[in-house]
Amino acid sequence: MTALPDLRAQTDALVGLLNGADLSLPVPTCPGWTLADLAVHVGDGQHWAAELVCTGTPPPQPRGTAPEDLEAWLRHGTDLLIEAVAKDPDAQVWTFLGPRPARFWGRRMRNDLLVHRADAALALGREFQAEAATAADALSEGLDLIAASATSGLSPALAMLRGRGVLKFVSTDAPGVWTVRREPEAVTWTAEDGPADVTVSGGAVDLLLVFSRRSSPGRVRVSGDEELLRHWLEHSAF
Repeated sequence: MTALPDLRAQTDALVGLLNGADLSLPVPTCPGWTLADLAVHVGDGQHWAAELVCTGTPPPQPRGTAPEDLEAWLRHGTDLLIEAVAKDPDAQVWTFLGPRPARFWGRRMRNDLLVHRADAALALGREFQAEAATAADALSEGLDLIAASATSGLSPALAMLRGRGVLKFVSTDAPGVWTVRREPEAVTWTAEDGPADVTVSGGAVDLLLVFSRRSSPGRVRVSGDEELLRHWLEHSAF
C-alpha cells in the first residue's frame, strides 16, 4: 500500500481508537500529552502539511486548539493532504531537509501518524497492529531523516549519533535489513546485510516500536553491544 491511500487508513484507525475514549487520558509515550493533545498534533500537522504542499512554502505554525468535531476535522486534514500531494507528487516544495518532491509530506505524515497511533493504542492498553511492510517503510524513512540530520548538523542532538560502530536491524516477518554506520562525520545506512557491533531482530512492527522508543529493547532480540544500542536510542529522537 502506498503512502497516500494508507494515510486515510491510518487516520480511520486512529479515529476508531479515539471514538468513545476519555481524551483527557495521559499518553505515557508522549510525556505531558493527553489523547486530545495527540489528536490535535496529528490534525494540525496534516492541515499544515496540506497548506505547505499547496503553496510550496511552510505556513505559520498551527495554534494547537481542538475543534468541536475532532473526528471530522482529522479526516478533513487527511483529505486535504491527499488531494494536495496527489495533484502533483513531483512538485518541489519546502522541507526541513531542503526542497523535496511533494510526496515527501505524504510519506512523512503517514509515518508520523503511524507512530502516534501506536502512542494512542498503548495509552488505551490496546494492542498496536500495523502492516509489516508499512512499519518497515517507517523505519527506513526514520533512518533517512536521522542520517540526513545527523550528517548535516541540522540537529545537534542527532549529531551525537556520529562516532563509531555499526548497528543492524533485521525484520523477521517482512523483507528488511537496515545496516547503520556511525562515522565521525556522518551517519549512513544501507539495506545490505553485513557484520555489525549490535544486531536487533524481530517483527517489523516490534522493530519500529523499539526504534521509535515506544517500547523497550526487551521486545526484540538484541545481540552484541547493548551499550551502543542504548546510546543510539537515547539520542535518536527526531
